Amino acid sequence: MEFLRASPSGWLASGESVWNLVLGICNFLGMVYVKRRDRETTPSLLRRFTRRVQSSGVLIRARRTRFFVSKPTKRSRRERALKRLELLKERERLLKLGKLKETERRAWS
Repeated sequence: MEFLRASPSGWLASGESVWNLVLGICNFLGMVYVKRRDRETTPSLLRRFTRRVQSSGVLIRARRTRFFVSKPTKRSRRERALKRLELLKERERLLKLGKLKETERRAWS
């Protein structure tokens, strides 16, 4: 099968296999692929794959973004602030009515 492929020097008509095109796309996306060589055993294929994964930095990027929490939206920040104000007003009201004991505020050290 013949494909046209974009390269820095322009479009290349080549007899490259589909595999090379897939490898190029996967390298761009940060994925790791290993093709089994002739007469290669499964354990050596796995070793080669794990080495390539470690050297590519895919695991480091995955660990870094594992617990990523996006910034709260403007709307959610506003809602949280309004809720905080409501709770503060309710607390002050209960303190004035004597239904809530005033606690000492601790200074953070």
